[in-house]
Amino acid sequence: EYSQYNCPAGSSVVANCNFNNYPRPTQAFSPFGCNPCPPATIKVGGNCVPCAAGQYIQFSTDDHCTPCPACNALGFGRVDCYDDWWGTCEYCPAGTYQNDYGSVCRDCAAGTYAPLSRTFSCTPATAGQFVGSTGMTSATTCGVGEYAGAAMATTCTKCAAGTYASSTGSTTCLKCLIGQYASSTGSSTCTKCPVGKYLPFTGGSFCYDCNVQKFQDAEGQGTCKDCTAGYFQNGRGASACTQCALGEWQREYSKDYVDCTPCSQGTYADVKGLSACQSCPEGQYQEQSSASQCMQCNACEAGEYLANCGGGDRGTCANCNMSFACPAGNYIANCSGTSPGACTVCEACEGASQYRTGCGPGANAGRCAECPAACGNGHIPVQTCGRGDPLVCVACPPALAHLCDGRSLACPH
Repeated sequence: EYSQYNCPAGSSVVANCNFNNYPRPTQAFSPFGCNPCPPATIKVGGNCVPCAAGQYIQFSTDDHCTPCPACNALGFGRVDCYDDWWGTCEYCPAGTYQNDYGSVCRDCAAGTYAPLSRTFSCTPATAGQFVGSTGMTSATTCGVGEYAGAAMATTCTKCAAGTYASSTGSTTCLKCLIGQYASSTGSSTCTKCPVGKYLPFTGGSFCYDCNVQKFQDAEGQGTCKDCTAGYFQNGRGASACTQCALGEWQREYSKDYVDCTPCSQGTYADVKGLSACQSCPEGQYQEQSSASQCMQCNACEAGEYLANCGGGDRGTCANCNMSFACPAGNYIANCSGTSPGACTVCEACEGASQYRTGCGPGANAGRCAECPAACGNGHIPVQTCGRGDPLVCVACPPALAHLCDGRSLACPH
């Protein structure tokens, strides 16, 4: 190789430095103006450079580098081969291997490891483990909340939301059970749904609020409970239902009725949590809704009764004589309170010489009176008086009236 170096202006001297020689820097070139490259270097482009890794200078006169000789044995690698020394063959250290009878021990790839020296193959990390870098001597077990599903993993994967891994070395993540959830990735446990919430399927990442008219008073449930009759819930996410108040009621669960219903007129609810209102009993009424009790029907004066009192109507007082018409010989008996009474036959008198007078119509029961001695002059009796029957007299014809004494039962001829 020829180089031009350090010549005066207008002249040049060319020198050929053979092999691993280089030009001397202090004089013009000549066949004797070259110095040899330092030991363990070769001349490249006019410069002296060392051999690359895995190479050495076999002979001092060489102008090239020679690959380090192979060890010709598996699991061995050549060490200290550099400069002008070919080194020696020794066991490949842990974390490396040699499987081609070559000279170089290679680092185990990520996902594999070599725990011992003199290794000609690396061990794959098993499922549930990983090896994150090259040249490792052992695998690392996946922690809780993560997994490695196949061999030779270089990293562990966090469990997805809704799944978990509670032990180390997991090969898969498990779904959270019904009523439990995992809201974030990398969970080692699942959390029970709190009261007022539910989750009806596995693998959930959040819980649902109980709907209106439903509740849940226990943790970790897959369904909500219906509010029972007499209770209501008009909000979401409830842990209990509320009793209906006095004067209100609620049927069994219905999505259409989320509040308690007021008792209607004529009914009442005197305790909380009823499924139906009660009707006012006889003699009571309630004109208002949402009542917790009924009112007593008003009392009427003597000779009157309370008509149409009950339910939602307070009624009105009516005259017993006007309640209804009875046939002759009858009167309206037992008319009082809320009863209009009933037609009853006028009662007979106990005395043989008495008769009942003033019985009927209407509610007048009459009274017993002494029979009169006889009919008046000009009259004759057609019904004798006694045992309740009155004396019935009729007038004689005018032409015979002077002959009628009031005692005979027939007119004189």
